Amino acid sequence: MLFRSEQKISRLLHYLKSKKCLLILDNLESILEGGTQTGNYRSGYEDYGHLLKQIGSVPHQSCVLLTSREEPTNRAHPDDEGGVALKKKGMRS
Repeated sequence: MLFRSEQKISRLLHYLKSKKCLLILDNLESILEGGTQTGNYRSGYEDYGHLLKQIGSVPHQSCVLLTSREEPTNRAHPDDEGGVALKKKGMRS
């Protein structure tokens, strides 16, 4: 299974490098554990952590927008890789 995931990640990275793409990963918290395991990936979704690390560490010409109420624990920090992290507090009613 890991080999197949590696192939898919490699293919996506190829597109991010060769084309100007906008990749939006919305509501990432839906694949993260809650409670005491906050920020860790749920069982079966661990490959997303590898994907985020690869996207953050491999030079490309694309834009990746990640939205989440929780921050994943194992990813490249966007400020270290030429990206920007914006944290928004809850909205007032």
